[in-house]
Amino acid sequence: NAGVFLQGDAASRQDLNVGHLLQESLTSLPLLAAVDVPLVAARTAIFVALHDAHILENGLGSDVLLFTISSSIAVLLTTPLDVAQTRLVVSGGRLQDVPAVLQEVKDSGGIAALMTGWQPRLIWSGLIVGVTLGICRTEYEDVRRLFLLDVLDNFEDLAQPVFVQKFLR
Repeated sequence: NAGVFLQGDAASRQDLNVGHLLQESLTSLPLLAAVDVPLVAARTAIFVALHDAHILENGLGSDVLLFTISSSIAVLLTTPLDVAQTRLVVSGGRLQDVPAVLQEVKDSGGIAALMTGWQPRLIWSGLIVGVTLGICRTEYEDVRRLFLLDVLDNFEDLAQPVFVQKFLR
């Protein structure tokens, strides 16, 4: 079907204008951030609280489980923002319209309408992303240690004689 689309009239080919797509993407950026920033902040705060509570021993399994729980709770908490974001992106709305859209959705369909789409969000952003980030977090310590000890220490060993020779003499 892509070939048929590309063979269409000039108006349909104009939809492929990269500059236009970039402009539209940047226009939607504040709306996208309005959901993503609270989601990441909630997921992080919940994970830190659970992790610092020491309810599980530290390790791969516990970090993955805690990150998945944190991500799932954060997804459910921010689903109303996602509903508003979707409506505003589709309609060309602005970030300032989020509170009005949330109220409109609540008035027209109640809590159920505000939670529209929670199941796919929970599966993807809660479970799949939670497990993935949990696994990534376990590798973070190794990557940080590798970078600090191997890369920066070697750089310091190379740079120190040059620095001493150039600036301290």
